[in-house]
Amino acid sequence: MALYIKDAEVDELASNLARLTGKSKTASVRAALEAAIATHRNMPSLAERVLELQKRVRDNGFKDDPRGRS
Repeated sequence: MALYIKDAEVDELASNLARLTGKSKTASVRAALEAAIATHRNMPSLAERVLELQKRVRDNGFKDDPRGRS
C-alpha cells in the first residue's frame, strides 16, 4: 500500500529526518509514526484526566475565591 506525500513541506521534513537518522524516508516516517502512536497510547484519556482533577479538588477541598466572589 502506498503513501503519497503531496505537501512539499512534509516531504522536506521526511527527507530531513531520513538524512539525520541515516534511514530511508519510509523507515523514518514509520519510526516517527510509531513514536507518535506510543506517545498518545501512554497519555491518559480526557475522561481519566477529568476524574483525576475531580479527585484532587475533592481531596484538597474547594477554596472560595479569595476576593470574596462565588
